[in-house]
Amino acid sequence: MNADATNFTDAGSFSSLAALDAIVNADLDGTHKYVFAVYNGTEDINHNGIADDHGAGILAWDDNGTGITSVLMLPGVATLAANDLALPPPPPPPPPLA
Repeated sequence: MNADATNFTDAGSFSSLAALDAIVNADLDGTHKYVFAVYNGTEDINHNGIADDHGAGILAWDDNGTGITSVLMLPGVATLAANDLALPPPPPPPPPLA
């Protein structure tokens, strides 16, 4: 399912992992399938042993209406819109052979 204005929301910016997790789970409410937020805290949210996640975009997806299915951490991505996630339409079929 492509993201669009009806199933994508921008949750804003968060400085704690607990607050980020709570709002993302709340926003993935069965109507919204995609939630984007920016993490501006000092916790090591990707568990690489370095607290270097400040300013990372977080895109969460829900495929069944029960909460987070998967999460992408997008270092350096501060904005994201539904049309950034939409696939372009397929190209037209080739003309018939003569």
